[in-house]
Amino acid sequence: MKTGGSAALCQVGTVSMEQLAYRVKQRFPGVFRWIEAGARGVTVLRYGRQIRRARADAAVQGTVRGEAAVMRPLGLDDLDALHRFLANQPEEQLRYFCSHGFDRAVLGTGRS
Repeated sequence: MKTGGSAALCQVGTVSMEQLAYRVKQRFPGVFRWIEAGARGVTVLRYGRQIRRARADAAVQGTVRGEAAVMRPLGLDDLDALHRFLANQPEEQLRYFCSHGFDRAVLGTGRS
């Protein structure tokens, strides 16, 4: 029997995969880290070449209000600037965007 929409494919009983992942992350952070590492490994094995190609092609150059600008993925070289930028944001600006800590150690690992 077919169900409509892709959302139905991501359901486990009455709990979505996102809800299940959130619950595992909150209640069993050690287990979640292993699952996350395994998923990352599978993703890199399956899509590694496409990811590298997309990152290589990701830089966009142009102008913003008449000044030269480059939009590119952030890298470890940008860590200090990113940390300074986030540390200087008003608290109310981060009210809805606080899925992880903003200290330098967390930003450097990409983990929450």
